[in-house]
Amino acid sequence: MKKTTILLFILSACYFSLWADDCGPQPTPVPTGGFKIRAFYEDFDAEGPFILPDRNRAVTAQWRQDLSGAAGNNRGPIAATTDDFGDINVNDGRAPAKWNFGETNGFCAGQSIVLDVQRGKQRSLYCLIRGIGGGSNAFPSSVEAESTPEEITVYGDSFAATNGMPLLRYFDMNGVLVAEAYADQVSSDGTWLTGSTSDLSSVGTGDYTIMICNANGDGTYETAGLATMEVFHYYEPPPDPDPCGGCSGGGDFCVQMPCNVY
Repeated sequence: MKKTTILLFILSACYFSLWADDCGPQPTPVPTGGFKIRAFYEDFDAEGPFILPDRNRAVTAQWRQDLSGAAGNNRGPIAATTDDFGDINVNDGRAPAKWNFGETNGFCAGQSIVLDVQRGKQRSLYCLIRGIGGGSNAFPSSVEAESTPEEITVYGDSFAATNGMPLLRYFDMNGVLVAEAYADQVSSDGTWLTGSTSDLSSVGTGDYTIMICNANGDGTYETAGLATMEVFHYYEPPPDPDPCGGCSGGGDFCVQMPCNVY
């Protein structure tokens, strides 16, 4: 079955020095009393996916359970924004321990995971877009900003209205949420839904990602598909010049009515 999801997960990682210019600003060291979170996100170009530091990402952290030898007084909750290196230092953070990490903006907003951290070590938090067998498709795939809100249809294979209508969230290529609206109809087999684009008249020209989120019974949402839609602004072109020169002239192939003379 085709399914497109956005995954937030944390892996152990060594220090990535290639993103730090030896002559420029340096990332802060991992605190000896506590641990560091370094956030990354996945982007795409013509050659495929690549990983970049996730700057200005809102991250939450909350202690859950001690592991053997745990020390530190900081159990959270922590709500912080990553710096230019994608880093957040959890000074005096309780470790070794299990912590719950999440993101509150960007493509992985609302997702979280519980994982172990070690004292004086770094954990890497990745927001990865994963398409298994293809994603969803939006029709129309291109809309004029000034004509929105506009009804669209998104085709996929796992849309559901069991716990309420799915939420359509519109993100720009930087992962900034620019609009959202609820679907108004979902097919019985979950292969399509219809909904509004909301008002996109103030956004810039470019490609936008539509994240389709199914409602869960506990009030949270789960990503059910991704689609891409182009938004453009229409500008009235200047009128074509009169090839015959109006009353003042004319070419060999210009036929025109006589000009009024007063």
